[in-house]
Amino acid sequence: MTMNQHNPPATRAASAPTAVTSELSFCKTTARDLAAWLQRLPKANTGEYSRQLYLALSELSKLQAAPELRIQLLEQIRPEVVQITRQLEKNHLLSNVILSSRANKVANLCQTLQHLLTSGYKQVVADSQHKRSSLLALSVQRTLHGLFSSLALTYLTYRSVPPGLWFEAHQMHRLAAHHKLQTQKVNDPLLGSVPAQTLEQAYCCTLLLGCSRANQMRQRDIQTLVKVLPRWSTLAQLQPISQEGSLFAVAQTTDTPPRYTALLNLSGRSQVLGLNTRALSGAIMDALKARETGESQPGIIDEHIPVQLLQQLACAWGDIAKRGFPRNTSTDELQLCLGMSSVHYHLAGRKTFEDTLQQPPKESTLELSMPSGEETVDIWSTAVDAYHEASVHLGSIDYSPPGKEEAPQDTDKPDHDVLYSLHTAKVVNQSPGGYCLEWLTNAPPNLQTGDILALRKEENHDWAIATIRWIRQNNQTGARIGIEMLAHRAQPCGTRLLRSGKAASNYLRALCIPEIAALSRPAQLITAKIPFREGCTITLNIDGEESRATLGQLIQHTASYSQFEYTPVKATAQTGQGTGKTQPATADHVKVGNHDDFTSLWDLL
Repeated sequence: MTMNQHNPPATRAASAPTAVTSELSFCKTTARDLAAWLQRLPKANTGEYSRQLYLALSELSKLQAAPELRIQLLEQIRPEVVQITRQLEKNHLLSNVILSSRANKVANLCQTLQHLLTSGYKQVVADSQHKRSSLLALSVQRTLHGLFSSLALTYLTYRSVPPGLWFEAHQMHRLAAHHKLQTQKVNDPLLGSVPAQTLEQAYCCTLLLGCSRANQMRQRDIQTLVKVLPRWSTLAQLQPISQEGSLFAVAQTTDTPPRYTALLNLSGRSQVLGLNTRALSGAIMDALKARETGESQPGIIDEHIPVQLLQQLACAWGDIAKRGFPRNTSTDELQLCLGMSSVHYHLAGRKTFEDTLQQPPKESTLELSMPSGEETVDIWSTAVDAYHEASVHLGSIDYSPPGKEEAPQDTDKPDHDVLYSLHTAKVVNQSPGGYCLEWLTNAPPNLQTGDILALRKEENHDWAIATIRWIRQNNQTGARIGIEMLAHRAQPCGTRLLRSGKAASNYLRALCIPEIAALSRPAQLITAKIPFREGCTITLNIDGEESRATLGQLIQHTASYSQFEYTPVKATAQTGQGTGKTQPATADHVKVGNHDDFTSLWDLL
């Protein structure tokens, strides 16, 4: 925003758009007429709705208007931008982490709509920055929330943060501090969890999101975090960097997010604030302890927040953890498969799950019979169209399962080599604990943080097991992922839960990690996240050999899998004879791209 030399350096920020028009072309330049125009928009037609909002915001960004009128116009259009952005996110951005060309355009459109809206509020800040006023407070809060929304969209699509975003957020806070407006509360109906927030809380929302390690989260967890941060930000505190508890350093004259203070050399640096997250991380830890003990959950931490997300946030906003191994650059390539189904298939030597269980289906006979001594009666015999001379015959129906039928059904069988395809990735760097892998283009579309994968250097090498810890995406459908090694070899198997007095569950895919006696590491089992829990008794099926085991300590779990220690129990005959038979369960500032790129998008939405 344009600020003259008489303003203190603390209030300087990036320039706002230049106003060149005196009125709007699509309606009269009043808040009432704009509201009426918005009501007439074809909201059921997403493409046309998006196009008209985009054109309206483009005109509004070039409008010459008093700050009071501009803020009224922006307040009318702001809820519409939020609505269309959420709709586009749901329909186009949340199906795959790696975005297609079309989804990339949608992401650019969402970012552009938010940028144009935020730019309008920045213009109000520029026009009203010279004195302390409620208008200045409102426009600063709206700008900070707009930057927070842009950052959230960036993390939701695993992209790089747009240049200038952090610098603008820092400068908005410096301007508020210059006018002593940090504690000024501003009502905002779009916050959801709170009716109002101070300017410092609005700033802290962005800071907390920036240091939450969002690229290690699933998209639904990022959405959850964005919703609760306006309320949680009351537990974060900005303070002098020298004060105890300043876990993060915020360099307000740079375009950088908060960074761990322990990793920086701050000697001689000015305009650096400390961010204290001790109270927030403590509240999260209290909530986790309450869940473990079954007590009522205290504080403001929502009960519906997943435990895994709370654990990750407690780690991100808690004391810094040191890296276990140094990283070394590499030019190798790795072959990998993604997801439990694909990993299980390739570790089993390209066998289907049913083949690894080695349990051929049994032939069944469905008997239809009447109770002995009773006459067979057709209850439809009195129907007007009944054929009374026909005798009723209730016999047996020979039923052969699909696996036993002679077919030409083989052509309908899935091609598992295509279904569970392999991928090749370039190694950026590596350590004994994991890898950073990269695809410059055409990254696999099914990447997900917390998912299981298998990797190897060459075709004749054994598969190692790892998990995806973080994802970063570029605009050309390429990506980088960070993976952590879990085991250098594993055995594919099946597991099913044994329940007292009930039928056993169906077999699910699992991976056995053998014991390493030299490291005092017991045998471990990677299972589906549900229904397995600590202390459960299970049946293990390894190449058709069944045995029982008890699940021990839960080592770790993600949204995709759980990893347990397990202990084999005394072998029990499970041949299906006698009382030991186990039945299967029944089914029960932002740089904006070329706007012309959106022309081809409207008809596709």
